[in-house]
Amino acid sequence: KALELFKEASRALSEAGAFFSRPYGYWSELAYARCPDTVRVLRGVKDMLDPDHVLNRGKLCFVKEGVT
Repeated sequence: KALELFKEASRALSEAGAFFSRPYGYWSELAYARCPDTVRVLRGVKDMLDPDHVLNRGKLCFVKEGVT
């Protein structure tokens, strides 16, 4: 019940325009879904700094066809 309440409250806050300054876990899904430009830029930076995608797999805000 607590997890569902957390998710419901998080969705409501996100829809009301809340700012998640350090989104992770469920919050990252909400925050980055609202800002595709940020995801695009972060993908570019990740590609430049980690071209083989070996560092922190799955820890950033996106999954790119099985590669993070």
